[in-house]
Amino acid sequence: MSVRFFFVEFKDGTSPHHEKIPPATIRDVAAAIAKLTSVSFESIGSFHGGKNGTRLGPVVCPSAWCGAEGQGPFSNSADLYNAAIDYYMNELDKWRNRGGFDNQCLIRAYLGLLEVRHLITKCAEMVSEQKTYLHHPDLHLGNMLFADGTLVAIIDWEG
Repeated sequence: MSVRFFFVEFKDGTSPHHEKIPPATIRDVAAAIAKLTSVSFESIGSFHGGKNGTRLGPVVCPSAWCGAEGQGPFSNSADLYNAAIDYYMNELDKWRNRGGFDNQCLIRAYLGLLEVRHLITKCAEMVSEQKTYLHHPDLHLGNMLFADGTLVAIIDWEG
């Protein structure tokens, strides 16, 4: 399936939060998630719009990947996570140079990042170049809008 663009548009609906959800609605949600997971991409990044349409470009992310923000797109998960690890290692160096931080904690954090990098390089699934799929970082009923018992939108994709 080739995806040319994604739009954010207004959808009229309500979020059920803690209400009892009818089985038909649960089937709608399952079908929407199945449809989302069928959309694949050749690399990992964030959507960027422009005059020439929407493209997959550098990461824009408020999560643990924020260390990779402005970089990419990446050809595999290992490259994405290693970019974030590089960022955090540089941040640890800055904190060490500022002083006032417990060096033992900084050393443990640095060694932890090195260990994660080592684990990533040994994980065949992370270093292989495979198709990637859409993933909602915070998927729950509060981020779904319904109208007349039908799912009309999934919101809050930035997590």
